[in-house]
Amino acid sequence: MLLLASTLSLAAFPERVSITAMEDYAGQPVVSSALVEAAWRTVTRDLAVGIANKPVTPGNTPGINGFYVGFHSSATIIYKGYGCDPADPEPGPWCLATEDENPIPVVVTPGMMLRKGLPGSTEIGGQFGWVAMTQTGYLGGYGKIAFLEGHRNSPDLAMQVGYTGYIGNDEVEIGVLDFSGTIGYDLPFGRMVGVNESHFTPFASLGLYRIHAAARSNLADPGLDGSVSELTGFGASDPRFDKSYVPFQFGGGFRLSGEVFSFTLTGGYALETSPTVNIGLGFNY
Repeated sequence: MLLLASTLSLAAFPERVSITAMEDYAGQPVVSSALVEAAWRTVTRDLAVGIANKPVTPGNTPGINGFYVGFHSSATIIYKGYGCDPADPEPGPWCLATEDENPIPVVVTPGMMLRKGLPGSTEIGGQFGWVAMTQTGYLGGYGKIAFLEGHRNSPDLAMQVGYTGYIGNDEVEIGVLDFSGTIGYDLPFGRMVGVNESHFTPFASLGLYRIHAAARSNLADPGLDGSVSELTGFGASDPRFDKSYVPFQFGGGFRLSGEVFSFTLTGGYALETSPTVNIGLGFNY
C-alpha cells in the first residue's frame, strides 16, 4: 500500500484520460492514426472495466429485511501500455491518453456500495465513487435474483444485471452493462452456530461486459480525428459494433461477515483488458 501511495503521488493531480492529449507526445505531434486508434481502444476498455460492477457480492441476497452499506475499492492493474519513456519510438496507450504523460500503473476506484434485499430472493444495489487522482467518477446500479439460496445441501446460485457510467470527463463518455452468474456457499462458524455465528462465503462469477465508448470532443488534427470513433458492444448489427467491447469476464473471492461487519476480497479479469483486485468493508443491517 505504501508503494502504491508513493506511485500515486508521482502523478500530477488532477489527472484524467484526455482525447486532446493524444495529439502530441514528448512535445512532438503524433502522426500515426493507428497509434491513436490503438490507444483509444485500450484505454476506454481498461477504464470501463475499472468502473464496472465487479464480482464482489456472493450468490445469496441480504434477505427481505437486509441492508448493506460499505466502502469498496478496486484496483485495475494496467500491465501493458502505461509506460512513458521518451527514448521509446512509440508511447504506450495510457501514456498517450494522459495530459502529463505520466500515468500510473494502477487505476484505483474507491467508492460506496449499497445493497437492499427484496421479496422473492431478489436484491437491488448501487455504487458510486471516484477514479482516484482524477476529476472523474462513476455511478451505477444493479439488480440480482437468487434462484437458490440458504440451502445447506446445495450452493447459492444467482444472476445479476447492472449498468455503470463514467462521469465528470468532458472529453470521454463510457458506459458498461454487466451480465453475470454467481455460485457460492455460505459456511457458518463460531461458538454457537445460529446464535452468535459468523460466516465464510466463497464464491465465483462468470459473465459478460458490454461497453460503449464515445468522444465528447474532437482532435484538432483532421488526420487523427477519425481514429477516435464511437465504439459499442451493443447490437451486432450496429456499424459501430466492435466485438472486443464485449469481453468475457470472470472472478471470485470470499466474504467474511458477522452480525454487523462484513469484509470482502475478490479478483477478476475481463479478456483482452486488465485484471482487477477488489476489497470491501461494510455494515450489515
